[in-house]
Amino acid sequence: MLGHFHAGRLEEAQDAAGPGMQLLRAQVLAAKGDRMAAQRLLAEAERQVTDNRFPRGALAAAHLAVGDEEGAFARLEKAVDEQDPILALTVKSNPTWDPIRSDPRFQRLLRRMNLE
Repeated sequence: MLGHFHAGRLEEAQDAAGPGMQLLRAQVLAAKGDRMAAQRLLAEAERQVTDNRFPRGALAAAHLAVGDEEGAFARLEKAVDEQDPILALTVKSNPTWDPIRSDPRFQRLLRRMNLE
């Protein structure tokens, strides 16, 4: 599913996103230009996230997709604080983070994760 998304095959990514994949669907909708629907899905997902083990990196990616860099950085900080294992494995290579890689805050996050 992520492969479809990162390759620009948005229809395939959206079709592959099952009901539990609200955050990825929000990213797909944002990439397709439907930011309102993406923001609604993101807001719904945020209300449902009560589990501290929920990967905050996924929330950060969805915030970034809808153009909310501040929200993305807030979730990235929390992901680093909580030692989100998925983020640690993908943050250096996942194209999701390309729009903010040059931001000094992103570089600080990498240093906090001992990845820089």
